Parts: sequence; C-alpha cells; structure tokens
Amino acid sequence: MFAGLNSQKNRVYSLLLLVAVAVVLLSPGIGQVSGITGKDEYLLSLRTPLTMVEQDKWLVPWLDGAPRLKKPPMLYWLAGASFQLFGPSLVSARLLGVVFATLLILMTALIAWELSAGRRYGLFASLVALSTLAIAVEGRRLMLDVPCAAFSALAFYFFLRWRKRPSLSTMALSALFLSAGFLTKGPLVFMLFGSGVLALLITQAGFRRQLWLYKLHVAGFFALFLMLTAPWFIYVHLTYPEYANAMLAEDVRARQLFTFSSTPVTAVILISLPWSFVLLKMLAGVKRLPSQLPDLGGLLPFLALWLLLSVLPFFFLKSFARYMAGSMVPIALLCALSMQLARTESLRLMSRLGMLLAFMLVLLLCGFAWWFKTAELILVLTLLALGYFAVTWWQGRDLLAMAASSALLWMMLLGFLCPTLGINAIPEDIYRRVAGRAVILFRGPQPALLPIVMGRSYRRTKRIEPRDLRTTDGELPLIFAPAEDVPELEVNLHELGVRYEPTGRYQTLSSRRTWFKFAKKGATAADWRLAFETRSLDPIKSTVVLYGPVEPY
Repeated sequence: MFAGLNSQKNRVYSLLLLVAVAVVLLSPGIGQVSGITGKDEYLLSLRTPLTMVEQDKWLVPWLDGAPRLKKPPMLYWLAGASFQLFGPSLVSARLLGVVFATLLILMTALIAWELSAGRRYGLFASLVALSTLAIAVEGRRLMLDVPCAAFSALAFYFFLRWRKRPSLSTMALSALFLSAGFLTKGPLVFMLFGSGVLALLITQAGFRRQLWLYKLHVAGFFALFLMLTAPWFIYVHLTYPEYANAMLAEDVRARQLFTFSSTPVTAVILISLPWSFVLLKMLAGVKRLPSQLPDLGGLLPFLALWLLLSVLPFFFLKSFARYMAGSMVPIALLCALSMQLARTESLRLMSRLGMLLAFMLVLLLCGFAWWFKTAELILVLTLLALGYFAVTWWQGRDLLAMAASSALLWMMLLGFLCPTLGINAIPEDIYRRVAGRAVILFRGPQPALLPIVMGRSYRRTKRIEPRDLRTTDGELPLIFAPAEDVPELEVNLHELGVRYEPTGRYQTLSSRRTWFKFAKKGATAADWRLAFETRSLDPIKSTVVLYGPVEPY
C-alpha cells in the first residue's frame, strides 16, 4: 500500500492525486438547491457576499441594512471575489468549501510528514480525513468552520517546519495563516493551532527550550499576527461602536460561556464516522499501544493530548459539531496509527462497530428515499456503495479500501441521494415570477436559496418598515412568508397602508435550522403517520405564500 512514496517526485504526485480525488468526491451536489445546507449558510454565508458585491462594500460586510459584524470578513471577501470572477451561483460559492476541505485534507498529510518520517502514514491520515462524515458534509457548504480549520492547519504546519528548521520567514508564514484564520472565525482558529502548540509544550521538553532560545522569533510571530488582525477590529469598533458592542454582547450570550455541555463527546463520535471506534481504541490505549506501534508509537501521547485540548473548551460553551472541524486533523492522525494494528482482531472489532453505526444511518436515509419514491437508479447505486462499504469494513484488512469505500459512500449519499429528497426545493415558476423584482423574505427562511440562485441579496426581516418598500425601479417588492406567519404579515402591511394579496403558494420540505430537521414547524406525530401511510411527503411540508402588490405605493 502506498508503494514508492519515498522519492520526493512520487510524494508530489501522490499529493496532486489526493487533491484531485478530494475535489471529485466532494463536488457532487454542491450546485443543487436541495443539497446539504443549513440556516447559517443560506441566510448568512451566501447572502452576505451577495450584499457586498451589490453595494460595493468590501471593507466591512453588510447584511439586511446593517454591518455584518458577528463574524470577521475573510470568508465573505473570498466568496465576494469568487462571485466577481465567476458570477454568483451555488457552485461558485460552495466551491470554496470544497477547496478549503481539500486544503485541510492536504495539510493533514503534510503535518503527519512533519511529525513523522512515515510517508505512508501521512497519506493514509489524509485519506482517513477525506473519508469522515465531517469533511463529507462541511466540505459541501460555504461555512466558516472548515476554512478556519484549514488556515489553522496551515499555521501549525509552518510552525512545525520552524520547529525543525528555525527561520523568520517560516515563522512569518505561520503568523500569516493564523491571522487569516482569525479573520475567518476569530478565536476558533486557536482550537487547532493553539492546542497543538500547547500539546508540544507539555510533551516535549526540548521544544520548550527551543522557544526560549528563539524568543525573538516568537515575539516577531505575535507582533506580525497583531499587525495583520488588529486593524480591522479596531476600525470596526471605532466606526460602528454601537453595532460592534451589541454583536459582541449577543455572541457572548449565545455561547453561554462556562455552562457545561456534553456536545463534544457526541460531536467527536459523529464527525469521525466511520472511524469513531477506531479513534476510541487509540485514545483508550495511550499507555499500552505505543509498544505495539514500532515506528509511530511516540506520536500517540502527543496526538491524544492534542485532540483532548482541541475539544476541551467546547465543554464549557454552547457549540455545534461543525465547530470542531479543526479537531479532524488530530482525529485523522490518531486513526491513521491503526495502519500498524491492521492485523489485530481488536482493531477489526472497532472497525465493525463504526461500520454498523454508519451503516444504520445510511440505511435509514436509503429506506426513507425508497419509501417516498424520491430516487431509483441513484438509490440502487447508493445501496451498492453501502454494500461495498459494509464488506470492506467488516473484513477490516485493507485500510486503503476501507477509506475509499467510506469516501465513496458519503459521496453517493450526500452528493446524489440526499438532493433527491427535495429539501428546500423551489418550483421553477417562482424563478420566473421574481426575475428582475425586489423581494422580501418575511420571517421564515423560505425560499431558502432563492437569493443565491437569482444572484441577488434579498432582504430578510421580522418586520417590514417603510424603507423596505422603496426600490430603485419604483415597484413594490414581492414578499414571501411562511403560512403560519401570514396573519402577522397582513397586520404589518395594513399598518404600512399598502395593499397586498396572495398571488401564489407552494409546499416544500424546509431545513429551518439544520439540514436534517426538514419537517414543517409544529409537525405532529399524526402528520408523520399520514405521510408514511400515504407515502407522500406533503403532510410534513411547509407552506410558503407569495404576496404581490395590488396597487402602487
């Protein structure tokens, strides 16, 4: 396995092949309206750069008539640049997610090579990362977490290079990428980089001496980091002090600091599927397994501590599984140590447990698609991929085949099968009706992905104000509202003194917060029972009402 990796030329070719495979496996489904998404993507990550481009406001992103200060601007800058180059679309937006996920996978291999001379180990670690559920999901979305993790991994890679070959230029590159990560999602960048450095400090006395010896390099690192990151935050607080203070207070309140949360435990198991139980074996064997890992055993204590430190802060704040995208690097490096345990029965048991958990998840979605008749050929191909996955993981002998079968399964499930469910689907006639018109999204998220499909940053609001009705062409905007919010909308319009009436409606499965929570608000057990009895998804679909003006404003 991975023969011929010892020459530099072959290593470069291997990395190029890895990049190509990652892009091919992660790209399917990114252009689909009914693909994997979530509220933060379609309401924030996609609409913010659209607003930037439309209003030509690049230094500080704006959204819905206010500066978007809750998150730093790096991802919005990159997405806006992509829209300028390729035009606004789901593909030009989500391709950034694919690129950053691929970069994170690539950095996993390079970090492994800096930590160990084992070239096969580095490539296998990157394949483990590629075959996890976290990368398969987050690599298909325009979200902040994977880009932040990728920048953090880049920073840590150059820090490791500096550790072996100290130079100011290498330390400067580390500070540069850490700054890019901080400008993507603030302090989250330290969860991977900071925990890795701290784990080195704890486990390696020689590293502590090196930091003191090269204290001027370290001082330069912090100085450059501050020079690159501080100006934007200072400018924002001086220019928009009220917005900045309000956003900071809201973010602190939303995170519920110092409130214990068990999310990291379930999150680590979920994001590392199907390697979850292999990972648990490695963590449980920190003291006894190093002797069974002749070439890589010395890495186990460091990697285990790195992972622990990277997830530890999340025990004390409200978080989501995607926040731990950076932890995928130590997770993949830990799981890749299994290449030296591949012939042990205990590893085979762990791989079977992980396989069964992933198998049940995929089989559930396949059964859902079969029962509601959303797919035929795609369903058959997904089941074939599931069968290949089950066999290779049950045997637990060929680790390369295991990683390949897992990556292939996630591609079929998330890239091809899930879009057939029609979550967030928009009827074609809606596109024709809104073409060239201003649109307001009242209350609910639907049509969730209409702004990016139409290439316009439609305003979303909880209450329509007179200024919202003023458009450049003089026409009153069209208004979309969830059926349950129609009474409130009509009261709002009556107070404004404008006449609107329903001009259309449609039903769709709506990912109101996360992709897999797609039933309508308030869906009951009776609604689900009726859906299964009739083999129709209509009883659990949300109703979206389109309002149009009756007379000019």
